[in-house]
Amino acid sequence: MKENTEYLFERLVHIAQSSLDSINDIEDLLDDRDDQTFSCRWMEEYNIVKSLMLQEKNKTMYIEFSDNLRENVFKEVLKRYSNSDLAAYISDDFGLLIDAINLNYNSVWLNGLLVSYIRGEVPKGRVRIKEGTLSSLLLD
Repeated sequence: MKENTEYLFERLVHIAQSSLDSINDIEDLLDDRDDQTFSCRWMEEYNIVKSLMLQEKNKTMYIEFSDNLRENVFKEVLKRYSNSDLAAYISDDFGLLIDAINLNYNSVWLNGLLVSYIRGEVPKGRVRIKEGTLSSLLLD
């Protein structure tokens, strides 16, 4: 389990770094992410994952992985763009993704969020839903 999570951690860090090249206009990106279409669905998924995490007996280990991933992503975005809001949004996305993976929670919306990043795009606005599991999308 731990080896698989560490591999997924490394894969997510790489995906986060690759997606940063697609950012052209930070303010437009932040505005699109603040739009209710995106932010309300993001919060729905976050609340589900948070609720599942509260019930998890291995949550200390999972939180450690999540915190490390978020910190790595946050620092990378901040270093490249000097924008803490952007760094927080992107690192929160990756924290949500690794938490969902660790909890074996799957959702077509989170899959779409991940696929956007895999394609090298920071998700915003309407996220295209995608069937499958987060782990299988990362391992493809």
